[in-house]
Formats: sequence, structure tokens, C-alpha cells
Amino acid sequence: MVAERHPMRTSDLPSFEAPPVSETLLGVEFAPLARWRIPHFGLFWHLIRDEYPRCDVKPSLAPQDEVFGEQSVPPLARRIQLEFLQQPEVRCWFQDSGESRLLQVQSDRFIHNWRKQPSLDVYPRYGQVRSRFETEWMRFQEFLAAEKLGPATVAQCEVTYVNHFERGREWASLSDLSKVVTFWNGTSATHPDPESVETVMSFVRGSTRLRVQLQHAMRRDLTEIVSFSLSARGRPGGGQPKHILQWMDEARSWIVNSFAELTTPAMHQLWKRRS
Repeated sequence: MVAERHPMRTSDLPSFEAPPVSETLLGVEFAPLARWRIPHFGLFWHLIRDEYPRCDVKPSLAPQDEVFGEQSVPPLARRIQLEFLQQPEVRCWFQDSGESRLLQVQSDRFIHNWRKQPSLDVYPRYGQVRSRFETEWMRFQEFLAAEKLGPATVAQCEVTYVNHFERGREWASLSDLSKVVTFWNGTSATHPDPESVETVMSFVRGSTRLRVQLQHAMRRDLTEIVSFSLSARGRPGGGQPKHILQWMDEARSWIVNSFAELTTPAMHQLWKRRS
């Protein structure tokens, strides 16, 4: 996970020299662009192709609108409802040559990912990821203006961190999870070690919802892991870049502090906690 000093503020956050973060995501969801058509993916790729030479086509992401207050819908009900949506439209992935930076674009979504690759073992830190997102978001906005497609009316933002706890590094068997995360009490004498684990928690603060998920999985390189993801979604105070970035900074702070609170001192020592 992450934990370093905020690039814009002086407030301290938990910091690790060797965090287990595997992927970060900064994204915005906006009202569907009525004039957006398939050829616009190609036009945008032409604009960024020198930096993102690889393109792939994926199904579009379904709307993930967060509802708060009395109208809030339980997470399970939201997942069930999404299954009844019509056939999704197109989403394009634009990747850099090293496949560590990824832009995801569709008619109502813009996402910047950093993904850990074997050839790049060092997490670039939030300040760099944030700066790259800001640059790419502004470039996308300029493209929308030039093509008379926008502006994009931002409805909500997202910040996600995905961490990989590897077997043989953080844990040897799933019964060891009590030594990794603070909310796992371990198994009793009458139960064998679990063969798999999946836990989901959800928290609300104002107009932001934080989801925490712990899930046993097999990585593409066949490394057995427990994925620990923290994802915040919510509404910014406005649609301007400063409002989006302010919301992301606050969401990231919540994620960082939650990560430190939900993981154990033994793991903090393994990840070389500095503050």
C-alpha cells in the first residue's frame, strides 16, 4: 500500500519504504457524452499514441453511482441490479510500452492506472500518479473541446489502491491472516485452515464511500496472493480540476490511514514503516 507525505500539504500520513501496493487507480465518472462515437477513440489515440502505443478494446464499465443518506442502496443490491443492464458499450485501454501506465476511456469514464510490472519494482508514489492523472485529464478535456464533444460533467470520482500479500512473504497459510490484518481473528480449534478467503466491508463519510476487500487469488504470474483493495468513490465539491484533485487527496488520505489501521505492526515492520 501507500503511505508518504502529501505532495501538496504538510500533514503526515503513514509511510512505508516497501509498500505491497500492486496497482493504483484515479478516475472520474461523468454524464455520458451524447456525441461520442467509436471513431473518437481512434482520434484520441492518435493524440496520445507516442506515449501510449498499445491499444486494446474492452467492454465498458457499468455505472457505479454511489447513493448516500436515506436513498442509499446496500452494496449487494447494487451488484445485482448491474447485471440487468443492456449490452455494454466500448471501453478502450491505452497502455504505455512498459504496461505500467494505463488510460481507460469510455463515453462516461476516464481512468488512469499505475500497475506494478516485474521490470519496474518501485511504486512511483502518489504525487507522481496524481500529477500524471491531472495532465492526462486536462489533455482529454482539451480533446473534448476541440472535437466539440464536451465538456464532461463530472458526477463522481474514484481512488483505489490494490495491495498484494504474497504467500511466502506476508503469509504461509490463510490462518496467518490474523498476523497480517487487524480485523481477522484466525480460526478456532474446531475448524481447519480456510481454503479460501473473501471479506468485504463498506464505510461512509459524508459523500464518500470506502470499500475494503480482502480476497484470496492467484496472480497472472501464478503467485498465490491475498489481494487487499481499498476503494473510495464519491462526489467532489465541483467539476473543476481543483475540486476533483482536492477530493482525490482527501480520499487518498482516508485510504492511507485505513490501510495502516487495518494492518498489523508486524507487517509495518516488514514493509519498513517510516512514520
